[in-house]
Formats: sequence, structure tokens, C-alpha cells
Amino acid sequence: MHRLFLGVSTGTLQTQYMNVRTRALCAFTIPWGDIAGGFLIGYFLDNQRMSIKQRARWSWIGLMVLNLALWTWTAIVTKQLEDEQPVIDWTSGGLFGKTFILFVLFDLATMATQTSLYWIISQMSDDFIALSYMTGTLRGVECAGQAVAYGIKSSNTTDWLSIGMNVGLIIFSLPFAWIVIRKIGVVEFEKISFSHFVYEEKTADEKSIDEKEPA
Repeated sequence: MHRLFLGVSTGTLQTQYMNVRTRALCAFTIPWGDIAGGFLIGYFLDNQRMSIKQRARWSWIGLMVLNLALWTWTAIVTKQLEDEQPVIDWTSGGLFGKTFILFVLFDLATMATQTSLYWIISQMSDDFIALSYMTGTLRGVECAGQAVAYGIKSSNTTDWLSIGMNVGLIIFSLPFAWIVIRKIGVVEFEKISFSHFVYEEKTADEKSIDEKEPA
């Protein structure tokens, strides 16, 4: 949930404070952060030298710390941009470096977080239909949240609203995420199976039919 306002926030900062050629440079180079994030988290989650339990917990801790740190950095940069009202060019030196690196790291964190979410779901079930439902639900929530985020940013709202909502959503989600994370890789973790529910429903229906039939 905490990722929903990410693209909107970074895109708004680029539109407000960067000139055209710098935004074009960002559009061309920043997506490489996505590629790097996918490879890095994929390498870590596939590392067989660590248990599944360790991979799940350390990746979750690392990503949550990274996301909170990036939003703190965003708050600092936003305050500086609001005070100075610059027009950033790629020749602007330190100011360009601060914003550009922030945007690259945000894309890296976004892809790493999204990849880890799908990896966590894969640990919760090995049933193809159940996985389809869960991944579809996750993607649906992401799309709905992004629609809400763009709606908010299209109105006359401050950049601090997005920052506050993202930080708030991260903190709010931590205890609920931990309920799931702590079960990953644990022996007694019961995996979700769609076929199990289908079997139970079918058994209940057959029992109901048997009860209705006359003796």
C-alpha cells in the first residue's frame, strides 16, 4: 500500500522543478533503477545459503528501512525545492544529483518491494488457482491505489500530503505485514490451497444433498 503514491510524487517533483531536457534524461535513465532493483532482490531471494525464513525477514526489514529512508530524503529535498524554487538542469550540480539519485533509488526500491511481495505470495501457496487469485488481488489493489493517488495529485493539494500518506501507510502496514512475514519459512505455516476450499465446499454440498434425500 505504501507504494501507491510513489510514481505520482516523483513525477510531480520532476514536472515542477526540472526543465524539459532533464525530465527527458530522467525518463530514459531512471527505469534502469527498476532493472537493478529486480535483479538485486531476485539474487537475494534466490540465495540458497540462507533459509527461506531468513530471506523473508531480512528482505522485509531491509526494504522497509530503505523505503522510510527514501521518504525522509524526499521530505528534505521537497523542503529545499520549495524554498529555492529552482529550475533544475543536468548541469545544476549538487541539486540535480540529489534529486536524480533519489528518483533512481525510488525506482529501485519500488521494483524490489513489488518483486518481494510476489515472492511472499508464492510462499503462501503452491496452488495455481490460489496464486492467480492472490496476485490478481494484489495487482488490483495497486492499480486502485494509483488511481486514487493520481486523483489526489490532480487536485490542488500539497506535496506534503503524499509524503505524509506514504510514511503513514508504511508505519500502519508494519504490524499486519509482520503477521505474514513471521510465518514464511516456518514449518507450521499452513499454506493456502484453493483446491482445499473447493473440496470442502463440494463435500458440504454433497452432505446437504444426502440430508435432503428421503430415507
